[in-house]
Amino acid sequence: MTWYELVALLGATAERLPFAEAAWIGGGAAFGRVDRWSDVDFQIVCEAEHAEAAFAAIESVLPIELSVQGTGPLRQRFYRLRGEDPHLFVDFCVIPRSELVPYLDPVRHGQPRVLFDRTGVLVPKRDPPSDLDVRLRRAVARFRFFSRVMIERNIGRGKAVELAGAWTSFVLAPLVEVLRAVHDPERQDFGLRYTDIDLPPEVYATLERIVSPSLANLAEAERLFDRAVDELVRQERLPGDGRTRAW
Repeated sequence: MTWYELVALLGATAERLPFAEAAWIGGGAAFGRVDRWSDVDFQIVCEAEHAEAAFAAIESVLPIELSVQGTGPLRQRFYRLRGEDPHLFVDFCVIPRSELVPYLDPVRHGQPRVLFDRTGVLVPKRDPPSDLDVRLRRAVARFRFFSRVMIERNIGRGKAVELAGAWTSFVLAPLVEVLRAVHDPERQDFGLRYTDIDLPPEVYATLERIVSPSLANLAEAERLFDRAVDELVRQERLPGDGRTRAW
């Protein structure tokens, strides 16, 4: 089965559901990026009381090898298909009309690839999160407080596994949030995803160089972080000098 054949199957199945107001494909496809590694980000708009029926209908037409429940706020399941490329999995969300707007922000989520829209609900609308400045201040504080002490501690103790976790949690994650705040503020909260697309090439190249934990890479991460924080202070997104204030 190709990506396009799977999309057609999902769309036709959803369109037969009388309670489904609309369905669309999001993810990379919403930005015009589909390749051999792409999964299918499939969404149906229907009220919460129909969610289980929607899942059952989609599951009835798929050769499911493995199903995983989503852990976030969405009603979401992931399906790996028997006999198909494991990269061609389905990420299926059921979204009530009342919760729809954030997922149709064209800057953050692209232009929905509409399969059908009976009620005209799939209208892209800007809806930036309201907590980005709070997240930014927390990321700065997290990096300043924990990055060097946690990396030096785990290197000193020779704990390679804990070092790997600390590097992601206390160096890469807050560093990328601060870099996104400078270069891609609309998607500041997207974490490590899409950094090759959302950050300038020279910044992404630096991240590639420092993706593995070491004291030398920590020093380079600190320099990159300081430059980004200085820019955010200049933009008045951070108060003071951005270095010593506690949040």
